[in-house]
Amino acid sequence: FEKEGGEKTVSLTSVADWTAVSNQPWLTVTPAYGSGGTSTVKIKALENKAVTETNQRTARVVFKNTRGVLDTLLVTQKEPEASLIYSPTAISVLPPTAYQLNIKITANVNWIVEVADADKGWISVSPASGSNDGSFLISLTENKLNASRGGKVTIKGGSGIMKVIALTQSSASAVPDSVTLNVSRLRLKPGETKQLTATVHPVVAYSKAEVVWATDNPNVATVVNGWVIGIAKGVTRIRVFTTQGAKMASCEVEVSDEQANESPDGGARVCIEGAKLIVNTPVAEQLSVYTVGGLLLWQSQKKAGQTALDAAALPEGLLIVEGSSGWSEKIMIR
Repeated sequence: FEKEGGEKTVSLTSVADWTAVSNQPWLTVTPAYGSGGTSTVKIKALENKAVTETNQRTARVVFKNTRGVLDTLLVTQKEPEASLIYSPTAISVLPPTAYQLNIKITANVNWIVEVADADKGWISVSPASGSNDGSFLISLTENKLNASRGGKVTIKGGSGIMKVIALTQSSASAVPDSVTLNVSRLRLKPGETKQLTATVHPVVAYSKAEVVWATDNPNVATVVNGWVIGIAKGVTRIRVFTTQGAKMASCEVEVSDEQANESPDGGARVCIEGAKLIVNTPVAEQLSVYTVGGLLLWQSQKKAGQTALDAAALPEGLLIVEGSSGWSEKIMIR
C-alpha cells in the first residue's frame, strides 16, 4: 500500500469454511470468515502517519480453515517522508540576563535535543526528547562576561534529520553604535508639548534605556525625558546622548504660532495651499487622511518628492495625514 492507505481485493480458495484475522489495528479484512470454495476478501489499510527507521510498516493476515490449514498474507505499507520543523526559526540576539526561549516542534518523528558540551555551562533544554508535535524550553544563564557569547542547540529526528539553532547572548557591557530619533524636525506652539522617542542601536546595547536629553536654547524649548515643551518663538535643537559611547542624535525644533507639524527623517512635509494638499516625502507611498477619531476619509498614491493632491472634498477641522512609510502629521483644514 501507499502511505495514503486504501483497499485491495484478494481471492482465496478453501476446501472448508475459513476465517481471516489481521494482526494490526490499521489493517482490516472484510469479510472475516466464509464458506468453502472460491471467495474474495477486501484488505483495507488506514493512512500511515508514522515514521520509523524501516520506512515502512508491516502486517499479517492469517487465513485458517476448519481442517487446520493455515496460510499467511504479508502486507506492507509505505511511510510518509520524515518531517521536523521548529519555530521560531530566526532567533535574534538574546539579552544578557537569565532568559528562557520556548521552541515549538512540528514533526512526525521522535526527536531529541542536544547541547554541546562546551555550552552546557550556560545553555540547558527541557525536555530533551519528544515525539511528533511538541515543544521544549531553552534556558540561558546570565552572561556576566565582558563580551557576547554564542552556542547552539541541535535537534535530531527520525533516521537522518538534524536541525541547528544558533544562539547569541549579548554582554551587559555592549556599547551602542548609534542613537536615532523618531522625527528630525518638530514644530510647536508656545506651551504645547510633544514627545520624541529615542532608539539605541543595535538592540544588543542594553544600556539603551540610559540616555540623557538636552536643549541648545532653553528659552525656546525645553525637554524632559523626551517630552519637548515649547516656551517662546524661535528655533532650537533638542539632542539625546547615550550614557555609554556618547552617541548623539538631534531634532530641530521650531516654536511658532502656526499650525504645528512634525517631520520624520527624510523630510516629510504636509501643508494646505488653496484647495491642494501638498505632501513632500523622499519616497513613493500611499497617503491616508483620517479624522482625529480614526475615521478614514481619503487615500491616494504619491510619487517620490513633492506632490499636490486635490483636497477640496476634505471636511474642515483638524485631520491626520499618514504615509505608508510610517510617518504621520496633523493638518488644519479651514
